[in-house]
Amino acid sequence: MPKYVIEREMPGVGSLPPDQFLAISQKSCSVLKNLGPQIQWLESYVTQDKIYCDTSLAMKRWCGNCRAAFRRTAFRR
Repeated sequence: MPKYVIEREMPGVGSLPPDQFLAISQKSCSVLKNLGPQIQWLESYVTQDKIYCDTSLAMKRWCGNCRAAFRRTAFRR
């Protein structure tokens, strides 16, 4: 299964309280779910100003255009 890293710039994210970080995490999972059920969140890494989310993609069910759209979306976020 191919893996992708989604990088999100969020100034100050490393200093947020847990409840705000939880809301951000829930939004990220919602976005992944809307992109397709084949996308699975694996884990996240947080720095002071960025979040990196490791995801996997079950490509057997996806057409080439869908994979390309995911790649574009993942690198834009």
